[in-house]
Amino acid sequence: MAHGLKTSYNHFMSSLKSDIPQNRLLSLLRRNKPDYWSEIEYTYFKLLNAYDDKQFIVKSLKFDSIFRSSKELDENFEHIKELLQNYLLNEQNELKLIDCYSKLFSAFNDEDTLILDFNYTDTIYKYLNGKGSRIEHIKIHGELMSVDNPIIFGYAANVEEAKVLSDKNDEYLMKNIKKLRYLLTDNELLLKKYLKESLDSIDVYILGHSCGVSDRLILHELFTHNKVNSITPFYFGEMDGFLKTVINIDRVIDDYGKIEQKEKSFAKLNNYKQSTTMLQHNSTNTNIDEFMKFVDTMKAKHNNKLSSIGMISSFL
Repeated sequence: MAHGLKTSYNHFMSSLKSDIPQNRLLSLLRRNKPDYWSEIEYTYFKLLNAYDDKQFIVKSLKFDSIFRSSKELDENFEHIKELLQNYLLNEQNELKLIDCYSKLFSAFNDEDTLILDFNYTDTIYKYLNGKGSRIEHIKIHGELMSVDNPIIFGYAANVEEAKVLSDKNDEYLMKNIKKLRYLLTDNELLLKKYLKESLDSIDVYILGHSCGVSDRLILHELFTHNKVNSITPFYFGEMDGFLKTVINIDRVIDDYGKIEQKEKSFAKLNNYKQSTTMLQHNSTNTNIDEFMKFVDTMKAKHNNKLSSIGMISSFL
């Protein structure tokens, strides 16, 4: 979306033609009109717990039909994943790179930098110019139509939530739980390896990711890691956009209940004045100047402290 591509949930749903089979899940999502992809994933999780509970579905999801089985729900969800991949394949062909982001990645083109890419599209590949980059790049949520790195679109259930589903002894309820899907590739292992082998100080910068709870497993592991020194979100818009992101980060970190202040990871989070806006394809010259000044500050900090850089990217 920062690049002007039509990759929001509403764009995707509006693209679906009338001749596409209107299975129950698509109809339910049309009725509920979630604003973000993470809300779709959360709606899916709620259905995993109560797909055949008509009272719950009518009251909570404003839908008047239950799913006949967990298998039907799973098949509906897989159909949406297929439609989404086909849609994004077309959209990514319209990408036009933004010069300031090219300069950002060029400034940190070294082996201490990791991009943890939550996109399905090939945006970051285009910025890194293929094999010439020294930046480590992990597409943690997979790639479009890839057999070796299939997309992960589901829900990041915590321990208690996963146990409730697991105790029902139904494989269809577990097929799109993220902690299990991560085991299909080496991506999570590569992240752990980076955290283990990197320098003692890691500065995390968040580009375009809302940090919603649907990705909390990986984000919690990163944000609370003892090597992470700082967390800086690039915000969309102004102060309100910054606040929305840090509210989500607060949920992901979940410091509540920890007794000693030194154990609390929320203190790593930089404030509004210490961050900058997320550049868009139509940003003003003032925004661009501020962004490039911030990149210079990042680079100086990186050079002086010999710290590693972790970029969390979800541009689209």
